[in-house]
Amino acid sequence: MALEPAPLTWLQSLAREAIHSWEDLKKAFIDNFQGSLQRVATRHALLMCKQEQGETIRSYVKHFFNTRATIPNVADNDVIDYIKSGITVQSLYYDFERNRPKTVVEL
Repeated sequence: MALEPAPLTWLQSLAREAIHSWEDLKKAFIDNFQGSLQRVATRHALLMCKQEQGETIRSYVKHFFNTRATIPNVADNDVIDYIKSGITVQSLYYDFERNRPKTVVEL
């Protein structure tokens, strides 16, 4: 598992003996990032993620999954539908449909 820079920096800044259990870590994480969690995006934000003109598929997927990470409880089928709907390069869109993944892991 890899962390984005902000959570990784926070994790590395914890005092050496500050965490003794998974529950300690969970509580410290939530306490630190609670303001961010209150700005949780909605599923509509995923639907609005679109590949920009000239944007690579890699860049679009990264942006999409960064948004997805802020939204709790989105089913795999919905994630797959939303990411597909944001693909603007016609050949990629049709290729995606022909080889449609069944899970986010396959995606």
